[in-house]
Amino acid sequence: MQEKDMILLLELVDDLLRLNEAIKNLGGLGYQERFQKLDNVYEVLKNNSVFADCEDDEEMRRFYEIVDRVEESVESRAKILVQLLRIPVV
Repeated sequence: MQEKDMILLLELVDDLLRLNEAIKNLGGLGYQERFQKLDNVYEVLKNNSVFADCEDDEEMRRFYEIVDRVEESVESRAKILVQLLRIPVV
């Protein structure tokens, strides 16, 4: 996945997190309660990163920490995920 596409998906994640907070404030439940498919964006990001084949809980936690780090710019997070894909073969 190209960095520009990763940026678009991370912008979507940021909006989903903001939407989730707004929905919780209105009704007590987040979007996951009724719209679980919205979380598929995480699967797309995961499947296109070094975490694609990851089953380990610690690695999954690391992936979500990178993706959900909203205090960091989407460009910065995209670079991290894309760079992890570009590990040189020795």
